[in-house]
Amino acid sequence: MASKKVQKRKRNVLPKLPRIDKIVNNYLDKLYDAPLKKDERVPGVAVAVRWNKKIVHLNCYGYANLETGAKITPDTVFDLGSLSKQFTAAATYNLIIHNQLDINDPLSKFLKELPPWADAITVEDLLHHTSSLPEYVNIYEKLKPREKGWYDKALKRPDHWYPRMPNRKKKEITNKDVLEWLATKRRLRAPDTEYAYSNSGYVLLAELVERVAKEPFAKYVMETVVFGFDEEMKSTYVFDEV
Repeated sequence: MASKKVQKRKRNVLPKLPRIDKIVNNYLDKLYDAPLKKDERVPGVAVAVRWNKKIVHLNCYGYANLETGAKITPDTVFDLGSLSKQFTAAATYNLIIHNQLDINDPLSKFLKELPPWADAITVEDLLHHTSSLPEYVNIYEKLKPREKGWYDKALKRPDHWYPRMPNRKKKEITNKDVLEWLATKRRLRAPDTEYAYSNSGYVLLAELVERVAKEPFAKYVMETVVFGFDEEMKSTYVFDEV
């Protein structure tokens, strides 16, 4: 997922609270173990504070691109990365609330192409990171040793690759790819025995939501989760390469 502000705002109309500025700047100083010098190039943040449905503070700190010196603005695009797992979980719980899905349902009920180990993994295991699924990045790198470190290499490409990913000559990994790779694993550790943060589990949750809702995952999340917020999230979108 990603989020950006598309409506241009003049700097002099941004609501700012000095005490919020102080909190954020103090945090950044601690994060970098020293008081920041004026215009020192460090990765930053955009901070919005809302009180009673009204934005009372909106300010940007630090840089969006350390190489070019581009600062973060209210229009900066942010790749939300794993923060989007919360949206995937919310979409899943929406199906549970509407009795379209049971938290104790086995994974095999929806993803029948997976091996027998999917009988023991429940929707709850996926949500709570207790599925015992292997990380798909590790599977991919074992299948293609030449691709070791592919994600770090992708982040170093100076082509602003994320927002324009569909236009790249080489497409990125999709949820369908991950599902195929996991299907090659014949044995897994028993689920629900320990907590282990799992990107693979949330990829499968997205596939599961799509199949139960019978519509693209991105469309379902936008309809049931993102559109439930006020104007602050109107320009948030789910990245979907397909």
